[in-house]
Amino acid sequence: MDKKSKIAAISLIVVVFAVTIAAAEEIGSVRTIPKSVIHKLGVIGRGLAINSSDASDFKLAVIGIATVRVNLLGEEENVTAGLLWLDGEKYKLKNINIGNGSATADVYKNDTKVGSIATSSVTKGDQIVWQGTLNLNGADWNLYIIEIERKIKAEELKDKVSDYCEENPQDSRCQALGSRVRDYCEDNPDDERCQNIFRAYCVNNLDDSRCRHAIKERCEDAPNATICQRLEVKVAKRFCEENPSDERCVRIRQTIARHPLIDEDKLVTICHIPPGNLSAAHTITIGKPALPAHLAHNDTIGPCEDDEDDDETTTTTLQNQTNQTTTTQVTTTVNATTSTSVNATTSTTTNTTTTTSVNSTTTTTANVTTTTTGG
Repeated sequence: MDKKSKIAAISLIVVVFAVTIAAAEEIGSVRTIPKSVIHKLGVIGRGLAINSSDASDFKLAVIGIATVRVNLLGEEENVTAGLLWLDGEKYKLKNINIGNGSATADVYKNDTKVGSIATSSVTKGDQIVWQGTLNLNGADWNLYIIEIERKIKAEELKDKVSDYCEENPQDSRCQALGSRVRDYCEDNPDDERCQNIFRAYCVNNLDDSRCRHAIKERCEDAPNATICQRLEVKVAKRFCEENPSDERCVRIRQTIARHPLIDEDKLVTICHIPPGNLSAAHTITIGKPALPAHLAHNDTIGPCEDDEDDDETTTTTLQNQTNQTTTTQVTTTVNATTSTSVNATTSTTTNTTTTTSVNSTTTTTANVTTTTTGG
């Protein structure tokens, strides 16, 4: 590793550690540093804050926003905290809202509010850039932050794969590792099975920069994979709402028109009930065109009752893009009146064999025949 890379790595560690400490301070832990782990890494990067009225007046900016799971005296609490450095001067970020490609926060110096930031992200080449405005002490600045890619650590990975497998016990990769998935992936974080499980977790967690990094790595080998297109849509969601005529946003809308399922607005969460096996009901997310077929065999709209308190659900329509191998086989034939192509899959494993034929009419699809083996 050259000197420049070492400095960057050390800076990254310092930022993440500082945000962790800030999260601890938010819950009043000032004498001791509690055991903590990053639950979600929202934004971490560096760039410039440029005075909106004088381009020659600029500050070096570094930002870190994370939700940290803090274990203090045996009790766990998730706390979102952030820090901003301008020419080395540190500010705290509070009242943070982050998601769908946008981040807003109030800026504090000590305990006094001195400004606010509002940013949105967009892909520029192979980089994710957060651009927006910073108001500080009455002055307005244009803010440009290049996101730093930070790979998930082993102690963080074990929690994500464990959470995913608890919610998706039918996933063949989870079944292969069984109850040891947590410990195995902590000891073998680069194992392809662990990485594939993590990428499957990331399908529904693209607001986490570690997931964005993992998916971007995957997309280097498969740039046309659905999850790669979905990442670009997710990253630029707020930016394109604010800049609809931007050429990147025009291209993204064209991509969505060809592949509607990459847009979260085209998805719906249901409670999937395998025929004859009510106890195996579980929450999945499917493309809206596949909804009539699911409702025809007693699935219901919305999460299953036992899953209503969960933070995440499984997006089965996209899992086939993360190299998932399951015992489920799905054959779908779609005759459409437009050039729109819809792929719907189901990742459910049971010992029941069901053949379902559904005739439905929408603006894009007619006569959908689905043959499902395995539930």
